[in-house]
Amino acid sequence: MLSTPRLLQGSGHGGDDKEDDYGDMVHMKDMDQKTVLQNVKRRFNRGSIYTSVGDVLISLNPFKELGLYTEERLKEYHHSRSHEEEEGLPPHIFAISRDAYRRICDFEHKPQTILVSGESGAGKTEASKLLIRYLAFMSSS
Repeated sequence: MLSTPRLLQGSGHGGDDKEDDYGDMVHMKDMDQKTVLQNVKRRFNRGSIYTSVGDVLISLNPFKELGLYTEERLKEYHHSRSHEEEEGLPPHIFAISRDAYRRICDFEHKPQTILVSGESGAGKTEASKLLIRYLAFMSSS
């Protein structure tokens, strides 16, 4: 997980329109440094702080509270399937935590690692707290 400045909830599905954005950049036709940065910036400007590339989550630190971490949001991701686009849910740190928890508990029983990386002040500690908060929620339900 990478951290830095902030984003909104775009369509998440992407498309041919230059104003569309991709919640999961795996679906981008052309992917290079320029298009990745443009997509993340476009999503940030629309208020989406999370963008994924498959199982990798890019997180931009908004440096303010956005109301993305409510108990209702915890429950939304708890009850969703693994693919947010199928559920209409945008990429989120709770989805990363949920998927890791399910891979441990479900049929796979595989050990999981979540890497939180970023520069000083990027929000790594807050991201780690959110991951742990979700795991605690899942463990108690």
